[in-house]
Amino acid sequence: MSRILFSSLLCSLMTLLPLASVHAFATITAPGVSAQELADAQKGCRELYRETNVLNTRLKGPSTSYWADPRNQAAVAAGLIVTPAFYYLGYSASRAYLDTEEKKGLYQRLGQLRSALADQRCFVN
Repeated sequence: MSRILFSSLLCSLMTLLPLASVHAFATITAPGVSAQELADAQKGCRELYRETNVLNTRLKGPSTSYWADPRNQAAVAAGLIVTPAFYYLGYSASRAYLDTEEKKGLYQRLGQLRSALADQRCFVN
């Protein structure tokens, strides 16, 4: 009987352990307000503007179409001789997909930064 009581007490303490950490309480915010929005509200206009510039340069990077990429053209040419060279095309397609998904997240973050800049009225003299 005492063994069951001890194990149930131990399990209940283990479930409460993550709640006792400081990091868990640091992310609790008001309803509808994310932790990132709170962090952006603490930043100044210059910091927000710098982060916006960094994101813009990452988004404006060089991009070519899938078949215009010289590495994909070389994989097709090598694939005519050695069949495993075609495997690179699958890798290249998955990288292109992951890059577009990353860009979606960057555009979302850029929108959050622009909203924070507007909330702080950084563009008003």
